[in-house]
Amino acid sequence: MNRIAATLLTTGLSIFAQTPPPAFDVASVRSAAPVDERGAKTRPHHVHTTPGNVVMRNIGIGEAIRWAYNVETYQVTGPSWMDDTHFDIVAKAAEPATDDQMRVMMQTLLANRFQLTVHRENKEMAGMALLVGKGGSKLKASEDQGESVFEPQPKKTAISFRRMSMHEFAALLSEPMRKPVIDLTEMKGTFDFTIDASNYVPPEPAPGQPREREDEGYMVTRALQEQAGLRLEPRKFTIDMVVVDRLEKVPTEN
Repeated sequence: MNRIAATLLTTGLSIFAQTPPPAFDVASVRSAAPVDERGAKTRPHHVHTTPGNVVMRNIGIGEAIRWAYNVETYQVTGPSWMDDTHFDIVAKAAEPATDDQMRVMMQTLLANRFQLTVHRENKEMAGMALLVGKGGSKLKASEDQGESVFEPQPKKTAISFRRMSMHEFAALLSEPMRKPVIDLTEMKGTFDFTIDASNYVPPEPAPGQPREREDEGYMVTRALQEQAGLRLEPRKFTIDMVVVDRLEKVPTEN
């Protein structure tokens, strides 16, 4: 390699190495007091986006990380306090940007302001596959657009879902099933439906006797089969994990 070619190669590599990661043009991070949402009638949406803008209100730093890396709760491991520390984050890109582009910018923001460093690894986990039942789905496609919402009904065991995608629904099911639920229905779009598990509440066991089954999971499984035309099947999955290596509780100043 001659001297000119070597110089051009070195200069090109230097410029490439110094290219900064995508970042917001302006951003504000402020502490926020956590809100008790146990009595909320709708699903709390903490992240709102428009092209080139993202607003996170009263968001746990763990949820901000999950949004930035586009993963579910079970895919992130880190400090136990991640979801107890809440912030208001408002950020604006220099020009219109998609959600996917802003997720990368949010990764940069979290690295700069919270000293966040992560690595990714695969982990085999026991989970549940959300599938269409043998008789087909009974769900009604949504007629309007907007954010997904779920509303508890007067019966404590009934919940109505509006504009709910199967990906979002599977993520919600991960909590009562106590393991990852992965959407394998191949159902596109969003749906309006109600799940009422009141008919599947097991009788109280005799005094001193334990329950024979996992009540909540049993109720959900039966209700899905009979009312939604969906089923859950135990499976092993290889899950793409985001492992938090470093995260500061207090962000650097605006």
